[in-house]
Amino acid sequence: GFNVGISLHLVPQFNEKDPDVFFSLFEWVAESRSWEDAERTLLLQCTFTGRAQEAYSVLTVTDDKVYAKVKTAVLSDLVAQFNRWCSASQVTTFEGLSDLVILEQFKSSLPESVVTCSN
Repeated sequence: GFNVGISLHLVPQFNEKDPDVFFSLFEWVAESRSWEDAERTLLLQCTFTGRAQEAYSVLTVTDDKVYAKVKTAVLSDLVAQFNRWCSASQVTTFEGLSDLVILEQFKSSLPESVVTCSN
């Protein structure tokens, strides 16, 4: 039978910065273990953090048990967040987006006190 505790150890750690990799790995494990939708969504609920957790929490009681709807809600929310980030940063071209991503990656490698001063 399905054991939540054991199954949770098989689930990859959720990463908002790379949800596609998370879902690919999760689906591979879920398929290999023959998890049903209700089991998959229960494990996702235990794994999600941040915006993904918020997107999950607004689903209806029926939808939160349907894996495809949970995945779509999480990815749609992250896309909307990305679009707001681009808009707030006044990015309108691919070159501008590339520059912004490089800047953010550089800032993430710096100590927090330096980043605070540079903003």
